[in-house]
Amino acid sequence: MTAEEKHKINVWCPGSLWKKVEALGYDSPTKAVVTAFEKLIEHQELGSNQEVLGSNPRTLGSKQEARFPEMEKRLEEAQDQIEDLKKDKEDLIEMYNKHVLQVQTLINQKAIEAPGAKKPWWRFW
Repeated sequence: MTAEEKHKINVWCPGSLWKKVEALGYDSPTKAVVTAFEKLIEHQELGSNQEVLGSNPRTLGSKQEARFPEMEKRLEEAQDQIEDLKKDKEDLIEMYNKHVLQVQTLINQKAIEAPGAKKPWWRFW
């Protein structure tokens, strides 16, 4: 293949999946991806690609969703993490409001006290 015949792609792969690919003997992502694409083409040429991917591979149909339980699990975990972060945000806002109220109370107490009501520090009796 010449440089003109190649197409560069960038892919983010989960670490656990990459470890499994390395265990199969692939030492570079390029070799693994090229082999995977070749297998995909072979699968399509056999006519069973439509069963695996559904009628339109660009859309997620019920067949695809059933084939990716790990993705559904990750999505649920991400949604749970988002809810936790929202809860933490609300807690931080509440804590901030309490702190502001406490500081305002202290300022008001200082303003109420008479300026000359306290004894100077050198008069201890």
